[in-house]
Amino acid sequence: MSLEALLNPRSIALVGATENQPGIGQLFASLDKMGFKGGVYPINPRYPTVFGKTCYPSLKDLPEVPDVVAFRVGYQRVLDSFVHLPEIGAKAAVIYDGGFAEQDEEGKKLQARIKAICDEGGISLCGPNCMGVFNPHGRSATYMMPVRDLEAVRGNVGLVSHSGGFAITMMNDARRYGFSVAISCGNEAATTVASYIDWMVDDPNTKVIACFIEAIREPEKFVAALDRADKAGKPVVILKVGKSARTRRAILGHTAGISDEPVAFSAMLKAHRAIEVRDTDEMSEVLTVCQGKRWPKGGRTSFVVGSGGVAELVLDIAEQEGIQVPVPTTEVRQEAESVIGKLPGDANPIDAWGHGDFDRNLPHGLKVLDADPNTDVIVQCVDGFDRSPMGNPDFAPGLVQKLADASMKSKKPHYLLGMRTGLMNPVQVDILKKADAEILTGTRAGLRAIDYMAKWHNRTL
Repeated sequence: MSLEALLNPRSIALVGATENQPGIGQLFASLDKMGFKGGVYPINPRYPTVFGKTCYPSLKDLPEVPDVVAFRVGYQRVLDSFVHLPEIGAKAAVIYDGGFAEQDEEGKKLQARIKAICDEGGISLCGPNCMGVFNPHGRSATYMMPVRDLEAVRGNVGLVSHSGGFAITMMNDARRYGFSVAISCGNEAATTVASYIDWMVDDPNTKVIACFIEAIREPEKFVAALDRADKAGKPVVILKVGKSARTRRAILGHTAGISDEPVAFSAMLKAHRAIEVRDTDEMSEVLTVCQGKRWPKGGRTSFVVGSGGVAELVLDIAEQEGIQVPVPTTEVRQEAESVIGKLPGDANPIDAWGHGDFDRNLPHGLKVLDADPNTDVIVQCVDGFDRSPMGNPDFAPGLVQKLADASMKSKKPHYLLGMRTGLMNPVQVDILKKADAEILTGTRAGLRAIDYMAKWHNRTL
């Protein structure tokens, strides 16, 4: 079944449109702001217009067959219009409201009836109990969330999430990557995560796929989709909840999903080359690593820092997380010390403070690591963020520019690593992006992201 009408629609109808629902006005405004070229049709027999658009009494009165029909009515009234979708020839639908399989036995029966209509009519369905679909490249949305800056949020990450709130959390931070499509899939009554992944594998705008998963409803299709993504060279990054019994009970009441046994699920992901992350921090950092044109081909990571304490913290965390930090050869160490001066420890990380001349020491340290055959990835540790009340505001960007200069001359991936999660300076992000380098944040999450991608490349996940 094609998902094109659902995920990249050319026309949208909304059953239950009313000006009493702020989300509907936001949706219409977002479509206008994005420059959606297709027809947008409110449906409600009580109004001649809704938010300035001609309102139609029923689906049968529309001037054309809409690609997707969104339903903003209570669960008790969904079937009144849903049964007409096959009759008018609509091939996709979104049901926002809850009250279905996650609620009670009657809700399960109602959801089963909707699924039967979809199966019989070849209709792809997002939901019920969801937020909808957002496609920045197609300039379309059924997602109940205002779009403020289309260009900022557009990118190459395909996102599918059982939680609409999680999807919003991800889309609200587009400093380092944007989205090709974002899907809040809810209860997955007729169309599942597996089908969404399958579509993203074929989508030319999607480079990496991110999933927030509560439960898998079609295991065989799911692993087949993972295998297709692997063959296409598109990493699938998965954050799976349901590790505890308490969480599994919450999932049952949220989207009626029955969560898989955690150990078996993790083993399945590993067998099919998906990257399983532990939290949103790790997911964000892996997606950031995927923005570079040069992905880590090995996990041997070497560092340039400006603080002995930072060097010590990096070494501790790297050892705890199993990150490879190679000990430099005598020749590499001597070359580094020829400019920087005596280095503490085993000279990885290279402490470029030396005699205090960063302008000379930092580029030299980066050059030494680029020439080191035992280094796969080069990381510079510098914290930078907006509205800092201390220090010289021109100092950190200068250090970052030196990393950018080194990256442009190298074939190895370069990263700026901030020691605390989420803190970054957008000026520095822009400087590095022009040099095919990325900012990672959070020592532990950043290092694990590099390691995940190195293992993904080498098929050792």
